[in-house]
Amino acid sequence: MKFVAGENVDLSIFARLRNGGHEVYAVAEMSAGVSDDEVLKQANQQGVVLLTGVRISANWFIGIKNIRTALC
Repeated sequence: MKFVAGENVDLSIFARLRNGGHEVYAVAEMSAGVSDDEVLKQANQQGVVLLTGVRISANWFIGIKNIRTALC
């Protein structure tokens, strides 16, 4: 599976996913400081699972299609 891990996701979580053969794009490693809206947009465009440690309002997802999330 493919994942996007937000900056607030513990490094050990995506390290385990990578060790399990999953593809993980870690915002903290690649694009530190990018807005939450941009992370959501990229996850939606790529059709990947968004991992986040932030509580997300349902309103944030209005108009977003094909997004899957996991709260870490």
